[in-house]
Amino acid sequence: MKQDWLTIKKTETEAILTKCSKEAEGEIVIPSNVTRIGIEAFSGCEKIRSIVIPENVKKIENYAFQGCTNILCVKMMKGVETIGTDAFNGCTSLSSINIPESITYIGKQSFRNCCRLNSLVFPNSVQDIGLAAFMGCSNLRNIHFSEGLLNIGGLAFMGCTKLTSISIPYSVAFIGLSAFDYNCLKELHLLKYFPIKDIKTWFNKQAVFTNCILHVPESSYCIYMEDSQNRDFKAILA
Repeated sequence: MKQDWLTIKKTETEAILTKCSKEAEGEIVIPSNVTRIGIEAFSGCEKIRSIVIPENVKKIENYAFQGCTNILCVKMMKGVETIGTDAFNGCTSLSSINIPESITYIGKQSFRNCCRLNSLVFPNSVQDIGLAAFMGCSNLRNIHFSEGLLNIGGLAFMGCTKLTSISIPYSVAFIGLSAFDYNCLKELHLLKYFPIKDIKTWFNKQAVFTNCILHVPESSYCIYMEDSQNRDFKAILA
């Protein structure tokens, strides 16, 4: 990697990577002194294949890697706390990314249309997943949410049509409109009680669940069984 591909602005408290040359190619290892990756820093760098982000980086700004269509892998060290709006939007070759146990916020549309992502594990540090954050990740087959997650934004996983099973942790307090795509869903696991009318808003008004088994807490089983709206589900199990 050529160091002159990267422009780094230093202040008394920060070292901000502000720009990467469009000539950059192959693997890019962010220098260890960088604390922030700036707005549009790598946007449109189509020759880059992989990125290594060191532990001193605390924030990935908006649009930082937008449109890097040939990135295959992003490796983030523990230290990154926030991923900005559209940070990886349109990275259509991205198939592997780790979310370190330091990230608290994943911004809106941050991984939209990353259509080769197939698996995601959210550590318990993640509290908020923004609006349409993973919308259009059409090859996403497995996601794991951890306790600690509070909010899932509207449209967050809409268009993830290979996602057949979802488990919502007890800690989740809010799920936005049409957060998930219902067409492919086979199993929905709830670790605390949610009214069925609220569950339907997580998908859309036309959602039907005739092929979906709803798994609920044993303490809420009777409530779900007595609700007339439960007829949409293939079965309800405690």
